[in-house]
Amino acid sequence: MSTLYVEAGRVVDAVVHEKLGLKAALYRAPLGSDPRVVCKLAAATLGHRGALRKALVDCGLLVDRTSGAASSGTGEDDEEVRPAKRQKQLENVASASGGSKAVREEGVALVMAYDLLAGQGLRGGGHLSRELKANKAQLQVSYKEAEAKAAPEASNRPGQGGTNADAFEDLPRYVRVNRLLLPSDSEAASLRNSLAKTLLKRAKDEAKESDNAEELSQVAVDKLVPDLLVLHPRSKPWLQGLEDVDAGRLVLQDRSSCLAALAAGLTPGTFVLDACSAPGSKTAHAIELLHGRGRMIACEKDPRRATALVGRLQLISAMRPAGKGSARRGGVGGEAADGGAATALPTPAMWPGAKLRFKAGGVGVEVRVDDFLKCDPRKPPFCDVEVLLVDPSCSGSGLPEHRLADAAAGRAGVGVQRLRRLAAFQRLVLAHALRFPKARTVVYSTCSTHQAENEDVVSAVLAENPRPPFDVAEALPWWKNAAPDKASKKVPAWASMCIRCDPAKHRCRGFFLCRLDRRAGTFAPAGAEGVAPLRRKKRRRPAKHKLAGDDAAAPGRAAASAQAPAKRGKKGG
Repeated sequence: MSTLYVEAGRVVDAVVHEKLGLKAALYRAPLGSDPRVVCKLAAATLGHRGALRKALVDCGLLVDRTSGAASSGTGEDDEEVRPAKRQKQLENVASASGGSKAVREEGVALVMAYDLLAGQGLRGGGHLSRELKANKAQLQVSYKEAEAKAAPEASNRPGQGGTNADAFEDLPRYVRVNRLLLPSDSEAASLRNSLAKTLLKRAKDEAKESDNAEELSQVAVDKLVPDLLVLHPRSKPWLQGLEDVDAGRLVLQDRSSCLAALAAGLTPGTFVLDACSAPGSKTAHAIELLHGRGRMIACEKDPRRATALVGRLQLISAMRPAGKGSARRGGVGGEAADGGAATALPTPAMWPGAKLRFKAGGVGVEVRVDDFLKCDPRKPPFCDVEVLLVDPSCSGSGLPEHRLADAAAGRAGVGVQRLRRLAAFQRLVLAHALRFPKARTVVYSTCSTHQAENEDVVSAVLAENPRPPFDVAEALPWWKNAAPDKASKKVPAWASMCIRCDPAKHRCRGFFLCRLDRRAGTFAPAGAEGVAPLRRKKRRRPAKHKLAGDDAAAPGRAAASAQAPAKRGKKGG
């Protein structure tokens, strides 16, 4: 059985039964598969969970342990579901995941059923895989009936229907051409043509006879974001396993996610700090826009997410081992000496406090497993940072994956208390970013549609006393926001200069962005009064017994203590 199914099934179970958010469920344990693939498979399964469970129950593959009755198909009331088949299936799944007792057959069965009926088809073998394939015809009939029945009910469910729900269903798939690996326009054009041919072939092989393969395989150039390609919504599964994606030449990145680096106004030589970097798409895009000169610090507090971040940056930035006689591209490793493809470096495991430095397209990159709030703006290297990208944890209400997870867990949306906690944390992060003495621009963004996490956070931080020396600036002059919702709260006058992505109008995920520029004449050297001091604990020095003649020996001790930092520095190096 594929490890992907075990991990995606674990995420589904955690969202449904433990009421975790999708991101928390995804990173609660180390993943052997690509986190993006696990997330997408789990989110897609959650979106069709009711119909999938109904189909599995009808085929006798799942039963209600408490009553033995079939599932209603709504996915909200039947909490206790277990396989009707023998316990050996559970043992097989546990064995495939290294014997983990945390694996629950229900989630794995749902994920595999989705891949069989609506995904790419089952991958791997195993007892459960054989059972599903043997019952495929009956599963398809029950699944289609349950989906047809659930459609009108979902549209009437609070927070799940309406224009935005339809827009989420029909969002295009966006992919960004990685100009770190393909710097010339001819290479980028060749990649577009190759992608179109590949998608056409897959559409002809896998689409229905009634479908228009030419339409499904179209590759258009985005009119707003440079180097971004727009694909048909149904092309998403055809991108999995694509060589250009796996090699980093194409980056799976939504249109909204590309806006942060563009709004920062990056120029070659800029020193950038990404405060909350994982999973790394915005970080990599910012590195690309530095055009080979500059510096990037990427902070990520969670070691597991930091490990995934490093792996993604290594892939996208073409970080390669440079063998003897090998040619380097952009000062970062390159092709093998025999002209073959370069071998990617193994991703190192990260731990709290770890730092990893490497070159990416000529840009010096440093990944830190550290809490951004503990980065002291008065000290190097932070005192020299010029641009900060701030994308803190948020409700994710603008993401289709989170909407699906909320629906599957029976949640109407983000609770008031959780929204308040998130907003309080976001205010801390943004206020800290505005304390960096040489920062000229701070870009604050969330994938939330809630005003409490967006305009209200910026307003609260700018109202602090003393007031930060920053003002809201126009983020992207060419971006046109949708008309504000009449039912929403009154927003500040500067809100029109921010970016609000609306799925219905902009054909991308829900997103908010605010650019703050430092007021002229307010730059302060490190340690100046404009930088709020941080509380630090004084280091205790070991007590020394004072003996006769100590006063005469004091100069010697002073000289010894002056050498101590050099010794510690040598040890740390």
